[in-house]
Amino acid sequence: MLPEHVWETDRSLLTLCVNKVVQDMEQHVDTVQVLPRSLKSKLLLVASKRGKLTVKGLHCLVHPDVKILNLSECNACDDFIHAIHKCTHLKKLYLNPGMKQRDISTAVLLDLFPSIPYLSGLYLRQCPTVTDEVMASIANSCPLLTELDIGGCSAVTDTSLKLLKKLQYLTSLNISHSQVSDIGISALVQGECRKSLTELQLQNSPRITEVAIEAIVLHCTNMKVLIFHGCPISGQSQIWIILCIQTSLTADYRRKEPYSFTYRLT
Repeated sequence: MLPEHVWETDRSLLTLCVNKVVQDMEQHVDTVQVLPRSLKSKLLLVASKRGKLTVKGLHCLVHPDVKILNLSECNACDDFIHAIHKCTHLKKLYLNPGMKQRDISTAVLLDLFPSIPYLSGLYLRQCPTVTDEVMASIANSCPLLTELDIGGCSAVTDTSLKLLKKLQYLTSLNISHSQVSDIGISALVQGECRKSLTELQLQNSPRITEVAIEAIVLHCTNMKVLIFHGCPISGQSQIWIILCIQTSLTADYRRKEPYSFTYRLT
């Protein structure tokens, strides 16, 4: 067995090599293509975190064993999404907006999700091309989904929530800053996911009223975090909601501003 200082030297050398390749990824594409998957995964992790991935580099690094892919700091475009098709065992995909430009079309998103059926976490905030059709593709193709963040996706409507209600493992959903209404929320919380949902973010959604909150409290008995500040709920209704929650569950709530609350249910 090699002495510990030799292992430390090896690890340091590997880190230096990874950093060097990531810094000049385009110059090393041909070499990267023939590397073993374990090394490709290390390069992919570092390059994505630093926003150094290019389309060519991503296509060379992805492989079926990739489990987590974070492209939030990259110039994500349709060509990036095409590369994800190789990640057939992908479990978590981060496409939230970062510091760089994101330009992904609806058509490419529609084509993506059937290729990644084992997805359990999808983070796609503030993406205007996420439509009800895209949500249908997600709901039909990714039955193991547990976490979904589509906050600020302005094209998502109640139709999407009616589709998501069949996701029996869904524990966390962010649908804040959206145009969904009481009708969609009521349909969602009466579906299969009512048993699994523990966190629901609805803040700053102008069509959510006390009707939706009542349905959530009634049907989602395992709910632990419910956030709806910025929704048009009157002060009197908020008091009534607190009483309902305290009757069925234990509640800790924090006042954000006049008549605007965040509830944490325990």
